[in-house]
Amino acid sequence: MKKYELTNKTMDYCGNTLYRIRALKDFECQGRQVKAGDLGGWIESEKNLSQDGDCWIFDSAAVFDNAKIFGNAAIRETAKIFGYAAIFGNAAIFGNAEISGNAAIFGDAEISGNAAIREKAKIYGNAEIFGNAYIPENANISKNETDILTISHIGSRIDEVTFFRCNGSNIHVSCGCFRGSLVEFKQAVEKKHGDNKYGKEYKLAIELAKLHMEVEE
Repeated sequence: MKKYELTNKTMDYCGNTLYRIRALKDFECQGRQVKAGDLGGWIESEKNLSQDGDCWIFDSAAVFDNAKIFGNAAIRETAKIFGYAAIFGNAAIFGNAEISGNAAIFGDAEISGNAAIREKAKIYGNAEIFGNAYIPENANISKNETDILTISHIGSRIDEVTFFRCNGSNIHVSCGCFRGSLVEFKQAVEKKHGDNKYGKEYKLAIELAKLHMEVEE
């Protein structure tokens, strides 16, 4: 027996026709009950959401293109999954997170906030990506081998800065429009803020990240 069906409720998203899904049986996805008749999120076709397992798309979340959701994965709120992204295991994607390209999210990984995961990035294990973090292509992140530090209400934008270890050793930084290495971030701070109040805040954040992750310059 199928787990869900496509309804006749449609919407256009970036040129893609998406269909609202309706559950055909009762099941539980990551502690949240789904009852027969409940409406879920949006998909382009059945290739986007497995009929097997307990995976589900909740709320107004949308999955399209060649993206695939299976296992016990949960997609919630207004998250968008597209490209060739694969979400499986007990992974949870929610908030305004956006997953695209050939990204793979699995294990017990959790993606939330406005996080953006791109291209061939792999997020797995117990990793948690949140806030405005941007994970670049080919990144390989697991909580077992990666530290992530987010500091909020900082700098000239009163925003967040996220430091994360990428591919085992390199430290990357996501702050506003900036995406780059720890060294590049330090250079950008020096160039834009010098030794003013915001420059001092960012430089202290850099030193805290280095101490937290036990890395040298």
